[in-house]
Amino acid sequence: MARGQVLLQPENGWKRYNDTFSSLYCVGNWTYASVAGYHQGDRILSNKIGDYVKFKFTGSNIRILGALGHTGTTSINSNQIDVKIDDNPIESFSAVSDTSPTTLYQVIMYEKLNLPQGVHTITIENKQDLNVVLDAVDIDVEGELLRHDYFETNYSEPMRKYGVAWFGFDEVSGNVYDKLGSNYIGTVSGATRVEGWNGEGYAMSFNGSNQYIQFSSRAIPTGEKSIRCKIKASNSPNSSWQYVITESNGANLGTLIALNPSGQLCFINYKANNGVTRFYLVSSISIVDNKWHDILVTWNGTTDEKGVKMYIDNMLQPNNIALSDSLETTTSGRNLTIGYSGTTAYFNGQLDDLQVFNKALIPSDFTQKCLAIKSESNKNLVLSSIVTRVKEIPNTEESTLLNQGGVIHEIDSAIDRPPLDLTGISTEYEIVSTNKSSLNNGKMFTIPIDNNFKTALVEDNY
Repeated sequence: MARGQVLLQPENGWKRYNDTFSSLYCVGNWTYASVAGYHQGDRILSNKIGDYVKFKFTGSNIRILGALGHTGTTSINSNQIDVKIDDNPIESFSAVSDTSPTTLYQVIMYEKLNLPQGVHTITIENKQDLNVVLDAVDIDVEGELLRHDYFETNYSEPMRKYGVAWFGFDEVSGNVYDKLGSNYIGTVSGATRVEGWNGEGYAMSFNGSNQYIQFSSRAIPTGEKSIRCKIKASNSPNSSWQYVITESNGANLGTLIALNPSGQLCFINYKANNGVTRFYLVSSISIVDNKWHDILVTWNGTTDEKGVKMYIDNMLQPNNIALSDSLETTTSGRNLTIGYSGTTAYFNGQLDDLQVFNKALIPSDFTQKCLAIKSESNKNLVLSSIVTRVKEIPNTEESTLLNQGGVIHEIDSAIDRPPLDLTGISTEYEIVSTNKSSLNNGKMFTIPIDNNFKTALVEDNY
């Protein structure tokens, strides 16, 4: 493929991230709009010099997709958009097209192939006060798009890697702000701050009649997502629904976390503006007991049989599982709201530590993991959630490795270093191919962690 070619779907060996993906850090006057013809029906646009988008990705290939304008509209399209990849020289591309249509949609604006396998930092900057439209980013199918500050923060691995928003509610008073620094601002209407769920900081308390928090934008990702929070629902009798976290009012597109009249937690996604649901997951227990509960709800964005999960307190076993009957490709039209539906269904209770992710996480993702493999030089490669040499890639089945011709042999102990700290989550494996040679740099392997499987990329042996 080459610049100027329309690419409606990623090629084999590639995958696509939409312009709304939360790891795209947009600075300046970028505006979002739903426009037919673009990937998933939307795009982001800049028309100011100095506006930029920054992110990281794992892999070796990248394509930037957007819109190219015909020469007849040159005056409104930027002719200089700079791209900086790591420490490489700056390259430039244009949003102007020489072809006959007025505008080409979902077109390759920039392509870079055969970068060294690893993590790369990308900055795309508009250098003119003219239009630049970004629609999607394509990268290697085994890679990932990461936050621009992935290595710079001290947050836990899931938040550094997949975090969209994090609301601790620990401001002394006034508005609620995103701890990750994104522009998610919640205006507090009546809700009060009380002692946090763990005795530290603050939580937000709602009276069930007229208190809520209204945010200025959406924060829940379209498609794959996880939401974790602490909820303490009053045990006062309540015969109606209570909306805790929502970007839907029960009739519109979007996600809803609510309590039904029986006190059960509900994780719902609406696929149409007539109240039709994509999935509707209900807990097996009531949590309206005036006690703090640790909640994690996830959806892997697919129609897999067990794609939707809910955990309550017990993070070793889902409380309930469901499937989605369709994919989510249209963004919600409502901004994030906490504590009511927008008109009714007020929440009576407390909320703390609200975390939003663009990945379907599992509970073990929130714990430190330490694994080791034996390299061909008889050294041990240590894989850790805090070591940057090895990057975690999406969950996969163990059969993936076997289909690639690999085998896994468990080993008893390390060769050249002290034993692992068995007080943490740790496992050791010797990873070899079918001809008994070690999987070396750039090769893939799969390792079980807490009854789940993770795929890692060997980037270095040491």
